[in-house]
Amino acid sequence: MKNRVKITIDGKNFTLVGEETEEHMREVAAYIDKKMTEVRQKAAVVALDASLAYVLTSINVADDYFKEKAYCAELEGRLLGMKRSRDSRKRSGAGRKGMGAEAQGFGGQARVFRKSKRSSGK
Repeated sequence: MKNRVKITIDGKNFTLVGEETEEHMREVAAYIDKKMTEVRQKAAVVALDASLAYVLTSINVADDYFKEKAYCAELEGRLLGMKRSRDSRKRSGAGRKGMGAEAQGFGGQARVFRKSKRSSGK
């Protein structure tokens, strides 16, 4: 189902139509409006030239996108490395068999707490 949302960016009204939720579309519009305001406040010439403001805002948004994309790729790489390391430890972990992740996190030094076989207090 398509949603229709009335939004304002840079003082101009628009109607967005899309599959996303109204809340999501409003958040996107607010983000673009915020970026537009930032661009217009940083340079007087931009305040006078709407097309320049739109281009610079687009560049700033694309810059944010590419930075987030690179950050996500970095995190995915770290996660993959951690998974490989974990899998490698599992395959070669005969000496640590039975130890959980908590024990491995202490450099292999584990404390084992067991219930006493004696009844307490007697």
